[in-house]
Amino acid sequence: MNLRGDVELQLWNPLTGQQAPAEATHLQEHAQPVTCLRLKLAPVTAVFAVAPCTP
Repeated sequence: MNLRGDVELQLWNPLTGQQAPAEATHLQEHAQPVTCLRLKLAPVTAVFAVAPCTP
């Protein structure tokens, strides 16, 4: 998954409520910052990638 911007993501498990830092890489594409997150999920698994809110 690629997101525009330099984002520090957290992975949130909706079943347990546990949160953990995501292992993301930060790149430049067309002179713009991009955050790349690669997920490998076990079958019947859910996770949300969340970022802090900024006003």
